Amino acid sequence: RLDGKRLRFLGVNVTSADAFPSRDRAEAHAARLARFGFNAVRFHHLEAPWDKANVLVDYASGSSRTLSAERLDRLHYFVAQLAAHGIHSDINLLVSREFQATDGLGPEIVQLGWKDQHILGFFDDRALSLHREYATKLLTAPNPYRNGLPLAQDPAVAFVEIMNENGLLQKWYENVLDTLPAPYAAALQAKWNAWLKTKYANTTALLAGWG
Repeated sequence: RLDGKRLRFLGVNVTSADAFPSRDRAEAHAARLARFGFNAVRFHHLEAPWDKANVLVDYASGSSRTLSAERLDRLHYFVAQLAAHGIHSDINLLVSREFQATDGLGPEIVQLGWKDQHILGFFDDRALSLHREYATKLLTAPNPYRNGLPLAQDPAVAFVEIMNENGLLQKWYENVLDTLPAPYAAALQAKWNAWLKTKYANTTALLAGWG
């Protein structure tokens, strides 16, 4: 609600390289979207590995931990142009980032597809810290085209999505958990066993609980 009134959003997806248009295109896109009555843009796949040279993550740096200053500046300008036309932004965080062997998750990370990599953050503290690091860099960088407001404080940013269409249950259903590389499987089992010990007094109670 805004000022006690319901606010309805009608938006579009802008994905991968299209989220970082040149200034003239950003201005034209924002004006055109407003003309057609849209009031939201969902920034999706900002880290797309299929277009590594043109997305927010600077894969050329050798890891997935560095953001491209140029693309961040383009994103900021686009967000500002949208805001000037009454269009809110929806910032997606973890969608298609492809973790690299140099990111600190171990060499086994390259054995997993990028979407499967993302579930590590549910039980691996190193992965979760990488999620937080990326979010901090993206959401707290001052936007010079919005009077220095970072995305996290900009009222023109209506939504922030933490993870896109993923989860432990989904990967269990897809049999991914059964094929995790050994270090990740061991970490998940350790967390699971620790949780079981907090819930059940002994093995007999555990077996009774699970039938």
